[in-house]
Amino acid sequence: PMSIYFNQATYYEHLTMNVPNIYQFIDGPYNMIYNFGILLTLSVFGAITYFVLKKSVNFDNQKIITFMLLSVLICNFFLPAMHERYLFLADVLSVIWYIFNKEKIFVPIGINLISLLIYMNFLDNSITAVEMRALSILLGFITFELFRYFIKLCNSKKDGVL
Repeated sequence: PMSIYFNQATYYEHLTMNVPNIYQFIDGPYNMIYNFGILLTLSVFGAITYFVLKKSVNFDNQKIITFMLLSVLICNFFLPAMHERYLFLADVLSVIWYIFNKEKIFVPIGINLISLLIYMNFLDNSITAVEMRALSILLGFITFELFRYFIKLCNSKKDGVL
């Protein structure tokens, strides 16, 4: 059953499948960039893991939901060959995240707006309300801001419980 996912990963040779990510700005040999993207994503998660282990972060509910949302955004932004449907989990998690983190309303609004616009483009190619590169910049900004927020949470001594 798992082989279907590995086969699908190499079925299309597009760096992005209607997802606003860093590959909207990159054009080049698919295999080389694909492999670089995998290594980049692993490096980002490796750096986060190192930080969490070095700081001996005590994961409470607030840190867990933030890390879950951040993980989905990192995968969508840095992994190659992602489809627009993979951003759906971020839509749901961002709303749950906002219920408990009222500080940054732009996170759920931005993520859900991006999803709405890319689904409109997917369903009807003639509808392109916003350039995909602009959405990539917005998703990158949200990912970066959530990363900063996660670091701030991990550095705080206060444990938040949902």
